[in-house]
Amino acid sequence: MSFLDNYKNFTNQEVMQKIEVLCTQEQVPFCTSLCPMHVDIREISRLTDSGDFAKAYTLYKKSVLFPKIISSLCHEPCKNKCKRNGLGGSIEIRKLEEAIVKFAYTEQKIPAFLPKIQKKVVIAGGGLRAMTAANELARKGYQVVIYEKSDKLGGNLRNYIGNGISAEDLESDIHELLRYPVKVMYNHQVPLDNIDEIDSFVSDTDADIIYISCKFALFNKSDKDTLLIENTKIVTGSRLDYDTDTVIVKVYDGKSAATTIERVLKGVSVMAGREKEGPYESGLFTNTDDIAFEASSFLDSPVLTKEDAVKESKRCLKCECMECVKGCEFMKTYKSYPKKYIREVYNNLSIAMGTHHANKMINSCNLCGQCKSICPNDVDMSEIFLAARKLMVESGKMPPSAFEFALLDMDYSSSEDFFLAKHQSGTENSKYLFFPSCQLAASEPELLEKVYDDLCQNLSGGVGVLFSCCGIMANWSGNAEIFYDTVNKLKKEIEKLGNPKIISACPTCISVFREYYGLEAAGIWELYSNKTIPVHTGFESKKLTVHDACSARFDRNIQENIRNLGKNLGHEITEKKYTGEITSCCGYGGLMPFADKETAVKVTDRIIKDSENEILAYCVNCRDRFLKQNKNSYHFLELIYGQDSNHHKWPTWSERQENRKRIKNLFLKKYWNEKGTEELDCKIFIDEDLEKIMEDRMILKTDIQKAVINANEKNEFFIDPKEACFITSFRPNNVTFWVKYIKFEDGYKILNAYTHRMTFINK
Repeated sequence: MSFLDNYKNFTNQEVMQKIEVLCTQEQVPFCTSLCPMHVDIREISRLTDSGDFAKAYTLYKKSVLFPKIISSLCHEPCKNKCKRNGLGGSIEIRKLEEAIVKFAYTEQKIPAFLPKIQKKVVIAGGGLRAMTAANELARKGYQVVIYEKSDKLGGNLRNYIGNGISAEDLESDIHELLRYPVKVMYNHQVPLDNIDEIDSFVSDTDADIIYISCKFALFNKSDKDTLLIENTKIVTGSRLDYDTDTVIVKVYDGKSAATTIERVLKGVSVMAGREKEGPYESGLFTNTDDIAFEASSFLDSPVLTKEDAVKESKRCLKCECMECVKGCEFMKTYKSYPKKYIREVYNNLSIAMGTHHANKMINSCNLCGQCKSICPNDVDMSEIFLAARKLMVESGKMPPSAFEFALLDMDYSSSEDFFLAKHQSGTENSKYLFFPSCQLAASEPELLEKVYDDLCQNLSGGVGVLFSCCGIMANWSGNAEIFYDTVNKLKKEIEKLGNPKIISACPTCISVFREYYGLEAAGIWELYSNKTIPVHTGFESKKLTVHDACSARFDRNIQENIRNLGKNLGHEITEKKYTGEITSCCGYGGLMPFADKETAVKVTDRIIKDSENEILAYCVNCRDRFLKQNKNSYHFLELIYGQDSNHHKWPTWSERQENRKRIKNLFLKKYWNEKGTEELDCKIFIDEDLEKIMEDRMILKTDIQKAVINANEKNEFFIDPKEACFITSFRPNNVTFWVKYIKFEDGYKILNAYTHRMTFINK
């Protein structure tokens, strides 16, 4: 269940943290989580990959303290759940560590000035547990005294000399410890028969606490978590439940004991923040579907070489969960992953004053939901970004420029130039309502006429017409008030028509009608698929890669209808990697082109790169995005009704509005014999180069016409005598349009046009 049923919940830190934790990317790989000392094998492998053995050794040494001992004798619990297991065998981690030590070992540098803490710690025993605790405490400045009953440190480790580790390597690691100011009392036995004797020994030695590292009668009597024997200054035992004789567990035991000792001596909580101390199960998801089988050849080499180590480290998958990022060009561009994005969004919303650096990132998401479909934990960044946009609009932190052009275009679709709501000519009732979508009308107005003719001929009960916008652009922009105002107004128009069943050619409109309007809506493709409308086409057979609209990612009915239609029309249908439920957005969703044009192009180009053939789309915005990037693409209606080569292109922003106005006027005249709206009485001439500039700047021809008309009506213009031209400005909303033009008898030659958002105040 979503934590953001109410988008305002996102400002609650507890809610944010519950969502944030679902992203597993920052969790460690299983090899690290299962290692008692949490050795960062992934990073060590990355460093070894690049040949940086020195840094790999430094990182390894920091975790295990005694690198020669551990790399020689570790029993490798890290291998148990290696993702390579079954794909050539687990990474030979210990041998890799052994190679790092062999080729990069350097004697540890002891700081010239160690801190001095006036607390004395006595350690009973000279084995690996004792040495680890001594190492941890001595380098932090504690006075450490080891009592060892023999004349040497190392304990049971000496049993492995010649059988896993050389005497030289063992003495080398012991020497590393003794370079710290650690005092060793050789041939001294600590009395361990009972607690009273131990307490007396601690008092006699002026110690503040004692760590008994060796196994004795009270070894398992300490608290399993704190390692403290109740009401004493005795630390002993192990926090782990399995075999405590392995070297990596002994190092862990010693380090855990040192942590307890330090906290006791500092008088702070012994257990705070130690939940993931020691082995635990990682929640990191790593997809191995595309990983090739590759066996290790590491153990076959009689002598360890750097080449062997590099080769084995390259077998490591460097486990991470970046599945959503792999599929999302937006996330790739902004170089992060959900957990970080969630934190950035939350912090951005928390800024009361100052610059909101994450605004562009928040406004650039497609809001398509692909991330949720891919994520094993259903993290939905579209939900987060949409919540943020709504909160920014409500709090006044959303700049008016962010989506203004898109909202004005939506307003145009609700204006008298395009809006139309009528019963079928000659009828007073509508069983069905044709809602083609504002975008199909903007891109392929001729198709609307052909489709409506077929609907009227093949459906009984009346087929009404509704030209408008469903309002999704307001919702995407975060303007909830505008969106629901649009929904309520349109619902009233639909009620006037008798609440007929909606038939739409836009998957986004269908999802909006179902989710927000609570109305029955079907796709036009269903009528062709079930042969309610006969399908005849002379379109040549093609090999087409289908692109699923992101708004239909969970609608298998739509997806199957489109594929079946394509095949029935004689085309070969192929698939991309990201298709169906995990389809990528075309680059228009969430109003991305208005917030971040460069990233929108990357998103579109990614799909084009993954589509070897021409593309079949059933969302006209998708088709238009591909056409704009010079990738031949077809809307499924083009396959049915044929293609007009003069119109098979990306329509400019101006042409999109002109097309909507033209198709409304055509419908009014053809079906109801009514007159449409008039054109603006201002004829302008714009050359091709300037048209491209205007398209990039999102300046419409009607903006230019209105500016010139305003200049003539109010005499508000400058005259440039050098170029013998006029210059005028016009500010209908938040944008000021500047136009440079020459006046002719039959119209106006436009020389240049640009916009700005500055406001000049007279004082």
